[in-house]
Amino acid sequence: MTNLERLRIEILKLPDNELREFIEQAIAEHKKRKFERSRNNALLLTGTRKARFIGRGSSRLPHGAEGTILKINQRSVCVDFGQYGNRWRVDAALLEAMA
Repeated sequence: MTNLERLRIEILKLPDNELREFIEQAIAEHKKRKFERSRNNALLLTGTRKARFIGRGSSRLPHGAEGTILKINQRSVCVDFGQYGNRWRVDAALLEAMA
């Protein structure tokens, strides 16, 4: 049995109130890590002019779309993707800097 399986079994044994508290703490930690990742990625994009969308593709903005960075906020980046619409506000974690 792997450590993850043992951990899952122990979590499922928790009483309802402790399980709720555990879930709330896990979600808070996940949000904190996502925020830090987005902020750090936004800081990395400051020296570049071009970026590539690395998120899951959609009908409007496909994976790998390239655009020009217009504005960098704390967590999001405004990017002009040209043929896919004028401007998109994208979470910085979904962008990759281009040389």
